[in-house]
Amino acid sequence: MEMWEIDPAVASKAKLKFPNANVVCCDSIDKIKNDSWRDSFDIILVDNPLSTYCNNVYCENFDVIDHIHKAINDEALCLINIVVQPFDIENEKNKIWKNRRLDFFGEVNIEIDQAVDVYVSKFKKSGLNVTNVKFFDREEYNNNVYLYHALFSLKK
Repeated sequence: MEMWEIDPAVASKAKLKFPNANVVCCDSIDKIKNDSWRDSFDIILVDNPLSTYCNNVYCENFDVIDHIHKAINDEALCLINIVVQPFDIENEKNKIWKNRRLDFFGEVNIEIDQAVDVYVSKFKKSGLNVTNVKFFDREEYNNNVYLYHALFSLKK
């Protein structure tokens, strides 16, 4: 198991909780974009914040999804968070998040089926076939599911 974590405090805790894992303290998005490494994984979990982060440089999983193909074996599972109905999106502090969602999905609020189609298209553009997709509720807000987990079976 290898874990990439940008926050040194969280990376230290991960090293304690997972002593047999290779915990790398790094900017995981920068690392996956960089072509100087070549590891292959069977399972990838992208557990990003749900808005923008790192001083609004990154947003959700949008900056990593086009690079997943670099990190997998011939076949792999990829689990990601999908926000379908972001809350508090009209707040001025979330303007960049809103614009990034418009660029990525074409709209701010999206149905889970539509979101999955966007990810399938993104994977396909990077040379990956999606052989199966399962999604399930992860969290609710005001009795509405706003966050899903989606598990993609990928094949090169």
